[in-house]
Amino acid sequence: MNKPEKNKLYYGDNYDVLQRYVRDESVDLVYLDPPFNSRQDYNVLFAEKDGSKSSSQIHAFEDTWEWNLDAERSYQHILENIGGRIADAMRAFRTFFGNSDMMAYLAMMAPRLVELKRVLKETGAIYRPRVTIWYPADKTKRPRLKRYLDEMPGVLMGNVWTDIFPINSQAAERLGYPTQKPEALLERIIKASSNEGDLILDPFCGCGTTVQVAQRLNRRWIGIDITHLAIGLIKKRLSDAFGPQIRDTYEVIGEPTDYAGAAKLAEEDKYQFQWWALGQVGARPTEQKKGADRGIDGRLYFHDDQSGKSKQILFSVKAGGVTVSQIRDLRGRLERQKAEIGIFLCFEEPTRPMLREVSEAGFYKSSDDSTWPRIQILTIEQILDGKQPEYPLHRRDATFKQAPKARARSENLTLPLS
Repeated sequence: MNKPEKNKLYYGDNYDVLQRYVRDESVDLVYLDPPFNSRQDYNVLFAEKDGSKSSSQIHAFEDTWEWNLDAERSYQHILENIGGRIADAMRAFRTFFGNSDMMAYLAMMAPRLVELKRVLKETGAIYRPRVTIWYPADKTKRPRLKRYLDEMPGVLMGNVWTDIFPINSQAAERLGYPTQKPEALLERIIKASSNEGDLILDPFCGCGTTVQVAQRLNRRWIGIDITHLAIGLIKKRLSDAFGPQIRDTYEVIGEPTDYAGAAKLAEEDKYQFQWWALGQVGARPTEQKKGADRGIDGRLYFHDDQSGKSKQILFSVKAGGVTVSQIRDLRGRLERQKAEIGIFLCFEEPTRPMLREVSEAGFYKSSDDSTWPRIQILTIEQILDGKQPEYPLHRRDATFKQAPKARARSENLTLPLS
């Protein structure tokens, strides 16, 4: 008997991923919440060491579009490769909007919507929150199925849903990711427009609300995002909700899986490389705060006693050459920030002077009298082989806000109509 196909989590540009990996008419439901040119910068918020809310944040993405060479290329691609009514519409839009920010946004979205239409089944549905579509009366000439309300089960739902509220600051499901949507919203959409075993696609999956709810409701899923930060958060969220065994049910495509892939990512984008490397060891990227130590690229918090006080691990990620002075710098930052352990992530093997500096840093002694090297060096090759930082793992990891455990599915709910 064939094993069921694994769910897919893709790192990359969704336009490229859709073209390369997703078959025609294979998707039952698409949910997308793309950035909408609000001219805002979105950041991921974290908690302080003691768990309290703070302004600690890292830059996630800019929801800002401008007409540039990339926008021009996308526009020309539509005219030359897509053509037809889509190209006609884009020419009309450009006549109206010119080379504006809105035109740049439309040039980005149009080819992606074409791809989403291609992969969606004829019986499928597509949802985009906060968007109203008007159909002119002189266009419903096509045949329609007439439905009578007294013959339909459930409760008629309008285009505006007012009974699902945004995630507030105290919500258990709040992870601090920009544009995070309530699980109740995705649950309603998925139940209303798909059946168990159907395939759900979210091409802008962010922190993974769609894939988590799809998993809980026994749907297959595909998630796509263009940042390694989001991919790392989604993997952590799924593990928190369903347990570590969930990792066997999906595969991540687009992440480096060998030394050459990691080196290529480091060359192309050092921040994406840092996010990827930190994600491999369960650390979060460093906060963007005034006065923050710029030599620290990531942090990990843990508890190893009953005091409730978080202990801190600092991470320094180096994509280039390494020297003993970098280890001394990390050691100095441990002292200044009163951190317990420092981890140095690098490509090259450590030199003898670096190893000597590590040994001179000594050990951190945990509350149970176990000892852990105060400074540790991990190479990218070791990380890819599964090696992890050494620290008291038998206690609670407090690095990320944990997603709540998945609730059991309810099989007997009356589905709303949309």
